[in-house]
Amino acid sequence: MRTPTTVRGAAQVFAVLVGTAVILLPGGPLGPLPAAAAAQVVTACPGPGNPITVDTELGANLVAGPADNPCVAFGADTIRLRLRGFAIDMRNVLGATAIAASSRNNVSVIGDDGFVLTSGGVGISVNNGSNVEIREVRVRNNVPAGSPSTTPCVAITGTDRGIRLQGVIGARVIENLVECYGIGVDVSNSTGGGNKENLIGRNIIQNNAAVNCPLPETEIVCTAAGLSLSSSSGWLVLRNTVFGNGRAVSFPAPGIVLTGSTTTANEVLRNVVDNNTGGGITIPAPGPAGNLFERNHATGNGPVVPADLEDNNTTVVNVWNPNNICNFQQGPGIPTGVCNPGEM
Repeated sequence: MRTPTTVRGAAQVFAVLVGTAVILLPGGPLGPLPAAAAAQVVTACPGPGNPITVDTELGANLVAGPADNPCVAFGADTIRLRLRGFAIDMRNVLGATAIAASSRNNVSVIGDDGFVLTSGGVGISVNNGSNVEIREVRVRNNVPAGSPSTTPCVAITGTDRGIRLQGVIGARVIENLVECYGIGVDVSNSTGGGNKENLIGRNIIQNNAAVNCPLPETEIVCTAAGLSLSSSSGWLVLRNTVFGNGRAVSFPAPGIVLTGSTTTANEVLRNVVDNNTGGGITIPAPGPAGNLFERNHATGNGPVVPADLEDNNTTVVNVWNPNNICNFQQGPGIPTGVCNPGEM
């Protein structure tokens, strides 16, 4: 079998061969891409004092120093940051943010299979903006010195975030790799927008966990997860591969978790959510209602909470379609018979 060379290619392989580890190759599919003529090119972190106000592209790997928190900040609406296969390397700045956009509209981060590398903190942070796109970025945490594409990463604390959307109205988060954070993709107090600006799709979200997680050891209090929707509505979560979150640590981490009484009108469709230690797709406490779950593949999740699908609402207030493929279910919020032992 050929090794996939892009996030998109790896996601397609994951959807067919569940459980195969992602293999990352350096430099993106074709190496760094040529810069577009109309964009400014940067070869060092602009830093917080010099936010970008025009389309910007990387001309080299950006290695952050202590003052570069964030390395790149958006300072205007309707602009684009392209990595062009290069890396934003924050590994020398503990707990920092690589890319930040606050109260910005119509901004994009296009990776071209480039990297965002952090040592704790946040990879890409968007606060109180609208119509945001994050695409084809390989976001990795706690990667030791060496090749960013082949060196294994390690999740440490539940406070780290790979891609974080807070107070956002409309976004497209597509074809990214996010691994080794407390929560890989963290969406809170956010609403999906119109014109298909509500998609979290075709991402690979793996190996997110928390060694430093509150006790007791249940997914309800643990901050770790692959993908989290909290007090957020109107999102389409489609064809993501959410795999191996919480593995190799003592604290369980669910694959996809929904929390908050205003988490409603979300559609979770056709995702592969396998081998996560804190459950597959889970609603750990009453609250989320009016959400749709269809045609997901969720198997091998547990063993701390051996449920591929879990809904702890006291009655059935979400739609759990029997066409989900799963072995074990938990909670009164899922009708009997949605999951059955032996489904593959």
